[in-house]
Amino acid sequence: MLNEPVKKLNGFNLKLQEGFAAVRRIFNILDIKDEILSHLTQKN
Repeated sequence: MLNEPVKKLNGFNLKLQEGFAAVRRIFNILDIKDEILSHLTQKN
């Protein structure tokens, strides 16, 4: 009876968590880029 809605909700949650993880990785890359740029400008 409730199996199908629960499965759909679980699948939605899985995709949502994957999206959050991807966004976290993107922001980490952007932060590293900012750190590299700030180190380069400090040396000059």
